[in-house]
Amino acid sequence: MVARVDVIGEAWMGENSDYTSVDGETFYAVVPESYLGERGFVSQAGNIDEFSFEYPTPYAFIAESSNGKFTEQDEREVVEILKSFRVSE
Repeated sequence: MVARVDVIGEAWMGENSDYTSVDGETFYAVVPESYLGERGFVSQAGNIDEFSFEYPTPYAFIAESSNGKFTEQDEREVVEILKSFRVSE
């Protein structure tokens, strides 16, 4: 499935910072349905760590914009492209 991911908070683990609400970036990723809902994740390599899967090595299908936001047209196009990926039987 294609998920819209909105970053709504962050904490800098190495600095022992508190969780802070943010109006962060939005991106899209191909993820399993088990990812539905609000999720917390810790990432060392950007979004690749959390939104990749083994096949047989890690793969990630992610669409990000340069400013963290998408126009409505860009959003439609990105979702259509990501929806086109299929699992090979």
